[in-house]
Amino acid sequence: MAVFHKRYWRFLRRASYRLFSEALAEALLNPGESPKMIMFVGIGVALMGLIQIAFGLDLF
Repeated sequence: MAVFHKRYWRFLRRASYRLFSEALAEALLNPGESPKMIMFVGIGVALMGLIQIAFGLDLF
């Protein structure tokens, strides 16, 4: 069960990094659509923060 949790969180961490980097690049390239991209960047930062907290505190 612990192996499943580690793989699951590793997948989530990689996915959130990709989402964040793509949203940030899109926001920098298309500043006209910034409200939508700011929301995506905010969601990406929040996801990455939660995942880092979970790993840092060894909750899983």
